[in-house]
Amino acid sequence: MNLYLDLSVLVSLLLGCTSFISLKVLVNQEFSKGLSILFVLFHALFFFFIYIDQVLSYLCYFTFTISFGILLFKRKVFTHLMIYYFFYFGISLFLASLNEGIHFYHAFMMIYSPKGILLSLWIPIWGIFMCLSSLFVDKYFHLRNYIQEVELTINQKSYVFNAYFDTGNTLRYKNTPVIFIGNMKNEMDSSLFKEKIPFNTLTGSSFILGTKGLLTIKGKKDSYFVYVAFNQKQEEFHGCKCLLNAYIF
Repeated sequence: MNLYLDLSVLVSLLLGCTSFISLKVLVNQEFSKGLSILFVLFHALFFFFIYIDQVLSYLCYFTFTISFGILLFKRKVFTHLMIYYFFYFGISLFLASLNEGIHFYHAFMMIYSPKGILLSLWIPIWGIFMCLSSLFVDKYFHLRNYIQEVELTINQKSYVFNAYFDTGNTLRYKNTPVIFIGNMKNEMDSSLFKEKIPFNTLTGSSFILGTKGLLTIKGKKDSYFVYVAFNQKQEEFHGCKCLLNAYIF
């Protein structure tokens, strides 16, 4: 059997991309775009593993993925990596079991026949399916179930509006959850927002102006002390005036 090395490298890229997309859909979280692209692109180099010892190849593979996992995921590294491994090895071993034209060897998927090429097309199909599923969930599930009616009290004045619960917002300041409100024009006095709240961006560090507040969610007895960050560049978050924090619940 002849090894289609160029196609095997392409399939490795598709496998890495699909596994990473599947992870993002399941955890509903955004990661650094630059690091995400690098992580996927480095899968093309896995073909070197077939030329080295099996133990060494897996050692290199896990060293690479764990190192990138620490940089990408920061929190819940172990959980996120387990999900990625589940899809990476699950898809690979499943396809390899269907036909002799696909071999999964030293953590690298090798294509040996035209049938293997056809079977490998299931990898991008699965990735597209996961992307469409994500869009469907965001539109018909998250937007319905992640919207809460809240009362926010700032400087002894209360405001009632809809807020969107975002699992990707994990920003904390002085160990307190930070929520975001949009530009509410004349509804709220922007001069109250004087405290500089630092946060990380893809290009470095920055800050946003904030203030202390008390948040009450409709239907719940408890109130939450929060920092409220004022985003004057954005008026709404998924049609809501406020973006909640994952640490509130």
